[in-house]
Amino acid sequence: MIIGDWLGRREMLTPGSVALVDAARGGNAGSAGNAGSAPASITYRAWNRSVNRTARWLRDRFGVRRGDRVAVLAMNCVEILDLWFACGKLGAVLAPLNWRLTPGELDALIADAEPTVLLYGPDFIGQLGALRSAAREGCAAIDAERRASSDHPALSERELLDDAPLPALDLGWDDPWLLCYTGGSTGTPKGAVLTHGNVTWNAVTTEKLTDVKFDAPVTEADFAKPASAAPRQ
Repeated sequence: MIIGDWLGRREMLTPGSVALVDAARGGNAGSAGNAGSAPASITYRAWNRSVNRTARWLRDRFGVRRGDRVAVLAMNCVEILDLWFACGKLGAVLAPLNWRLTPGELDALIADAEPTVLLYGPDFIGQLGALRSAAREGCAAIDAERRASSDHPALSERELLDDAPLPALDLGWDDPWLLCYTGGSTGTPKGAVLTHGNVTWNAVTTEKLTDVKFDAPVTEADFAKPASAAPRQ
């Protein structure tokens, strides 16, 4: 088992199988696409190569190393998945931020996480300006066409980098991979660390408790319905 490099293993096994269908983009995988065109299908090979470039960009541009946190403030998008699996390859920790929080609340989480870099989506350019922590952290834009500052690097820079496999890390099941903050219903949200082991067993449990099958398309509706299961005795 290659801990931290799920996509590298999956590319070896089923390189041409479709891994993702990006409804936000049309055309071929890896392109920005055209509005109104068919969703982009991304194979495991293409996805893994893109994540390899993403990991190199995080490492070379911002010095992200094992144990470092990478914060992201964005709506759901394929790029968040790219960043997550890139963190896995580097031994880094992804810290997704709740975009429903106020700038003051986000500042508290960013101060707690101490990320090496904060990536933001185009929907949060205005909010970024209200974050005191944004002035202290390295910031980068997910969308090169819409940035809070022309000085902020863009994720698209990764396209110029090598997509070959990165050096393997000796990661264990207890190494952290995600830093998720609680809802904060009783006070300041608390950071919950999810390890590689946590994520792996969650994936196994999800497969067992839903009707998801290998290589079958999965939508939100699949997780809204109960799984078929034998009646309890």
